[in-house]
Amino acid sequence: MTMKRTDKAIAIALTICAAIAVATAFAARADAATAGNGFQVAKFKIEIEGTQNAVYHRTLEAADECGTSDHSFGREKVSFHTTKPIYITATHMPGEFNPQMFGGPRLGIPATAKVQRSFTPVITGPAKECEENGGGAEPTKPDCGTRTVRPWNLNLQYAADKKNALLLSGSGDGDPYVNCPGNSTAGFPWLLVEGSGHQGKYIYAEVSQDELFDPKFQKWIAIGHGSAKESGSTWWSKTEITYSISFTRLKK
Repeated sequence: MTMKRTDKAIAIALTICAAIAVATAFAARADAATAGNGFQVAKFKIEIEGTQNAVYHRTLEAADECGTSDHSFGREKVSFHTTKPIYITATHMPGEFNPQMFGGPRLGIPATAKVQRSFTPVITGPAKECEENGGGAEPTKPDCGTRTVRPWNLNLQYAADKKNALLLSGSGDGDPYVNCPGNSTAGFPWLLVEGSGHQGKYIYAEVSQDELFDPKFQKWIAIGHGSAKESGSTWWSKTEITYSISFTRLKK
């Protein structure tokens, strides 16, 4: 199950871009603050929480009377939240498409994830007696269930090509399960970043430049929500994500 543009690749790209933005924004801040050329800066305390639900089905039919069919299915629910309030700085230079947002030199926002995954094998054997295929191996016991993963990193970054689109992605060290198949296109430790069909159909929370830099906006919550359906010749999956980002403005 391979996407044309995976959420994993997007998450990695966002992490790299965030690291570059930190150095660039700090350098620009020093120049702009002294030049008085319209540079804007604001500081916030933010908290993030959300859920991601996925279902996935295999639809492999037996090729002949000696083949097997596979209609196994699984589910995954990820509930996540920041482990503590995060302090960030937003900046904007005249001519920039979107503001930049960063929380210091680290590459991710520390979070905790609760992962609940199940998988039900539904495999039908050959319709008739066929020649020996060398079977007899004992099936491996599944390790599905609930896992709490901490630390786990969230990344917050404006899209490079969509106005006011604040993207949230996730990244980690790998799958916490050894023998419980998950959704390989949009499953933990990754978060869904694009909708069905991809091609820039971002899932995002809308946060405008006015909200970030107008002191009248002292506290608000931005919501991100979206879903994606994917399919191949022998599988299909659906993933849905909803998250909230709470902003509290801080004094400079």
